[in-house]
Amino acid sequence: MRFFVLVSFILSGILLAADLTPPTTEMTTTQRFLFKSVPLEKIDTNNGLEKLTGFPTGSGNAADHYVRLESLFNEDRTAPDKYTIKKRSKGVNEILRAVSIKECHLSPNYYPRMTTGQSKQPDVVVFMAYTQALFDLAKELEERSDYKGAGAVYRSALIFGWHLTQEPPSLLTYILGIRIKLMAAKEYSSFLQRKLDINRSNLALDYAVFLEDALNKNMGKLNVYLGNMIGFNSLYSTIKIATEDPDFIWRQEAVMRLGIFRHGVPGSQGTIIATGKKEQQYASDTLLYIIKNTKYPTLKELAAWSVKQLTPDSFLSQKK
Repeated sequence: MRFFVLVSFILSGILLAADLTPPTTEMTTTQRFLFKSVPLEKIDTNNGLEKLTGFPTGSGNAADHYVRLESLFNEDRTAPDKYTIKKRSKGVNEILRAVSIKECHLSPNYYPRMTTGQSKQPDVVVFMAYTQALFDLAKELEERSDYKGAGAVYRSALIFGWHLTQEPPSLLTYILGIRIKLMAAKEYSSFLQRKLDINRSNLALDYAVFLEDALNKNMGKLNVYLGNMIGFNSLYSTIKIATEDPDFIWRQEAVMRLGIFRHGVPGSQGTIIATGKKEQQYASDTLLYIIKNTKYPTLKELAAWSVKQLTPDSFLSQKK
């Protein structure tokens, strides 16, 4: 209810134009280039995965297992100061149970968390550590000549990554899922090559090449078209992504970036290093337009939250 009260208050007396973006003649050369060249596409990073693993059919919610990993992390570490996980641990068992389940609905309370400082995000550290533990377990099984078990663990890592890209609560989780699938595809290809299963090894390698290209495209889009905030360079490409991108997860990330642009351009210490009345107004107007017109309830709620609560300090806190 608080969101709708906020929206009603903000929108009272304001007429929002259908076209929020200014003529390109009002943009700087960099802004114009980014606005015109921003890639608006939805990449299916699961194309080719079914040939390697098939998809699970079990009932339940795989996320119920994954959300336990952070609480198990300290218990499962090889040492208190290490970021490595025991091959046989409670968290690894949670993943191996989860990968038999078809659905994975990670709770929206994982966001608002913008995709910044990725390596320092707690869940990235945890999920990557458990992914490596899966690989370590698979190699142990291979050394014991349990090739069937080793192959199953590698395929489990692929499904783990697949789950994170199914209904990701944030762009961070989506990109993390791609990374895990990429790592798993490379490891599985090497394993199959050692087994002299060359055809399937090549299938896994082809999938890895495809994922690497997809990851590079996603990271380029993130860093160039959303992340180039200095001088408001990425403002208009961010507006375009927030209002036109066919992939909801990119709209969500762009909306949160607009919540920052409302205040100006943030510096490294949580301070505003540049303001621009016109640019800040465009960011605000876009958020209000989304609140009023989007067909996505979650995006409406997130835009309202961004208007009410998002500040440069909260943006920078995501990096800590």
